[in-house]
Amino acid sequence: MRLLSADRRNFSNQVRSGYTLVFFAMLMFGLMGMAALVIDLGFARLTQRQMQTAVDSAALEGLRGEGIVNYSDRQNAAKGMATLHFDDDLDQGADDGAFDSGSGQFGAGPLVDFAGGAGDPSLVASQTMSVDPDNPVYKPEFVDGVESATGFQAAMLRGGTADPAADVFSVGPSVPYLFARGSLINRQLIQAGLTVRATGIADARPAVAVGVNIPGVLVGSQNFAIHSATWSSLLPDDGDPMTDESSVIPVDGIVSGSTAAVSRHVGGTLSLLTVPVAANGYVPIFDDINGTNRVVGFGVADIMAESASEVRITKRTPLDGLVAKENATAMLSAIVDELTPLSNADRDELLDKNRNLVHPLLAPVSVR
Repeated sequence: MRLLSADRRNFSNQVRSGYTLVFFAMLMFGLMGMAALVIDLGFARLTQRQMQTAVDSAALEGLRGEGIVNYSDRQNAAKGMATLHFDDDLDQGADDGAFDSGSGQFGAGPLVDFAGGAGDPSLVASQTMSVDPDNPVYKPEFVDGVESATGFQAAMLRGGTADPAADVFSVGPSVPYLFARGSLINRQLIQAGLTVRATGIADARPAVAVGVNIPGVLVGSQNFAIHSATWSSLLPDDGDPMTDESSVIPVDGIVSGSTAAVSRHVGGTLSLLTVPVAANGYVPIFDDINGTNRVVGFGVADIMAESASEVRITKRTPLDGLVAKENATAMLSAIVDELTPLSNADRDELLDKNRNLVHPLLAPVSVR
């Protein structure tokens, strides 16, 4: 009887060992499936992030100077900006073969080749994966598209056949599946790879900060400010030399006036002086915010001193340029220091006046 009980225990242990092996095999199958999903989605996400960064910058660059710069020139600027994101040495003038289109590591996702494999060709799990050391990543080439109805759009597509509807775009090979080639996913889908898209859209908003004026180099903020009501009443120059839309206005410290220091941010305070000075470029526009004169935006104007108490102002925006070509931004992050000390009510009033300015200087922002 004792021997019989021992035999039963040994037999039971052997049965349990068999169950453990089956459970382990099933667990490994699930773990490999999870690994396949993580790797495939990781490649796709990395590719999409690299593409998105490039097209966001390209869209902003393409919108700069709208109304000033020729559209084809803005397309070229957008393509150049996008290409720089995948140029290892940031030198578009020469392809040195080592960093640009050669073995550079900056690209819009990986390029992977599959070859070989045993058995049925439709079951590609046994194929080997290889990376060309001279061409490990996808280097996109951007081409001209069609003009957007509003703003400026840049797009990238890896996979698919249709060209994106954008001002500039790039189309390239799909992102390959890796371990998923051994899964039960439809064979045709696996061979086609993953389709990844990225679109950058830029639109114009009133500028909230501008750079310092450097004569002969950049257009920047001038030390002459105009009250928003006065600015709104001025007629913009239509560009016709036979007509004169300029206006002579008094300098009385309220309507307009030179400032003690250059004002370059919305929310900044102004100290107006009574002696007028000439200006040509970005001029601050101010308004009363809870008893304090603060900059609420910027315009473009030519200002000439007519006398000790009068100036002649010619409003140059928007006819001479809908969007600043350079040296201006509409990103609120640029004026955090000016907004933080304000109360919520003052901050809301300031930003509302900025959004509702008549003929303001505009700058591109990402709105995708």
